[in-house]
Amino acid sequence: MKRVWILGIGPLMVDHQFVVDLRRLDIFLGHKLLPKNLYDAVEALYNKYGSDYYFYTLYGNQYMGNRTYEILQEKHMVCRRFTLHLDKNIEARMLFDVFDDNLQYIRSFFCRSVKSRNDFCIYL
Repeated sequence: MKRVWILGIGPLMVDHQFVVDLRRLDIFLGHKLLPKNLYDAVEALYNKYGSDYYFYTLYGNQYMGNRTYEILQEKHMVCRRFTLHLDKNIEARMLFDVFDDNLQYIRSFFCRSVKSRNDFCIYL
């Protein structure tokens, strides 16, 4: 966990993985790309969600992709495209390629995983 100081708001706690993933993932807040600058991103989350902002820093990172991969886990599956969309819930949109044991392409599929306050769902 990391603490960042936002001018006009004060100190806010941010999950460490969110700090790492912010620059390397495409994270959308509503229909806009979340700023890559940590302070601007946390301020935007706080302004939109108030004290619930931490939920979005906790799960709005690679957790969504990792959890989806663990559940779907096929032998050789590669995520080709990954975006996060933060709205009422956190939604990860992923495009996977599946390969056989000889690493020959079998198929691709798109899925969405959605994290709400008390549930995690995958839509294929």
